[in-house]
Amino acid sequence: MGGLIVAMILQIFYNYIIAKIDALSIDMEDSSIRFVDTMVKYNNKK
Repeated sequence: MGGLIVAMILQIFYNYIIAKIDALSIDMEDSSIRFVDTMVKYNNKK
């Protein structure tokens, strides 16, 4: 019984960490897209 309780608690923390990593990777992807768009606009002005 104790093992199941520990497993459920660890599953909650695991899901939380995975959600944070997913959110961070999405933010990084959005930032890189905005950066590339800015660089393309800058290069087109020359």
